[in-house]
Amino acid sequence: MTKRVPVSLWLLVALVGFTSVSHAEETEGGRKKSATPTAFGSLTGRIVIAGERPEQERLAIPATQKDLDDNEYKLDSFEHYRSLGLKDESLLVSPDGGLKNVVVWISDKKVPIPPTPPVRRLPAPASLKFENGLFQPRMLAFEAWRTLEIVNADKYATNTHWLSLGDEGFNDLLEVKASRQFQLQAQALPTRVRSDIYPWAQAWLFPVAHPYFAVTHADGKFHIDRLPLGDWEFRAWHEKFGYLKTKEWPNGPFTQKIEAGRTDLGTIRFELPPTEKPQPAEAARLEDLRKTRIKHNEKGNASEFAGTWKMKLPAGFEYDVKLNQCDNGLLELTSTHGALLLLGDFACIGSELRLVKPRHERIDDYIWEYQDGRFVLTRDEQAHGGNYRLATLTRVQ
Repeated sequence: MTKRVPVSLWLLVALVGFTSVSHAEETEGGRKKSATPTAFGSLTGRIVIAGERPEQERLAIPATQKDLDDNEYKLDSFEHYRSLGLKDESLLVSPDGGLKNVVVWISDKKVPIPPTPPVRRLPAPASLKFENGLFQPRMLAFEAWRTLEIVNADKYATNTHWLSLGDEGFNDLLEVKASRQFQLQAQALPTRVRSDIYPWAQAWLFPVAHPYFAVTHADGKFHIDRLPLGDWEFRAWHEKFGYLKTKEWPNGPFTQKIEAGRTDLGTIRFELPPTEKPQPAEAARLEDLRKTRIKHNEKGNASEFAGTWKMKLPAGFEYDVKLNQCDNGLLELTSTHGALLLLGDFACIGSELRLVKPRHERIDDYIWEYQDGRFVLTRDEQAHGGNYRLATLTRVQ
């Protein structure tokens, strides 16, 4: 004989079940969950070097060093790193042309930024390691809310020197097997971290305000997942070339519509500038390079940059400088502080000022790139070994 369940008990069970289901639908992990799942998209592609693949060169590590009294001496660490046969990792290209370490990200300021997680669980921290005389990875992009950890996994001590595009930075000594953690502010561009003890050792840090970015792998492929739907501005940046300008992206930044599902850009071919291939700065090459820049100088948009600017060096020093347009269309960068090494005549090509005639000897090349209302020094090649990359020019009048 089947027992009958009182109606009141059925109502109680139904009420409890309804409450549980409703709660499960409304919240998940303490956050509201929409009844209709939010649609996302993804962006994939492959960036390759068109034409001949450049060879990876061996790093020039000196056998001796000089002290402040000009005395020459040997260092065991330098001898060790010389024996490893380290190679330059600033331009890594796969056998079939894939370009590694290009960072691709949404640069649109209107993109919705997810809230910072209340509990910073994995994958934190972002890790940069110094090992075998080099920093790895060469390009480290991560969400700015994550902690950055720098680890010295080598057999010699080193320092880590980072200069941001803002006012923050650090320069810390890392003993053997030591580590340090930092909290960095989001940056508009990748910024360099280097060792002053071992000047060939450097990498790039890119703390991003959102999760919509990727770095190309060894084969040149990239994949950005869970992108919000809509039309967004993207940028692709490489340490050797700045913003990549291709047939598909003639101006560098590009707008891409993201729809639900996968958007595949296919293969994007990047042409190496014919007169600016990474190689030792020889006098003949520099002369040809500067003649080419004069030939392609765009006089039309140079006049808008004429005026007074504030130059800020990575070390924090500031100087008043002027940009004056010459009859041949070049822009002359001058200052009452005549010892500045960044002065000279520049060709205005697109959004860049490219050095034509330096004011000081032993200057190989400088390129200023116009970004978000100011110029940033994106290329810095000097025979004297200085480092002014990421210096800025901000308009005064």
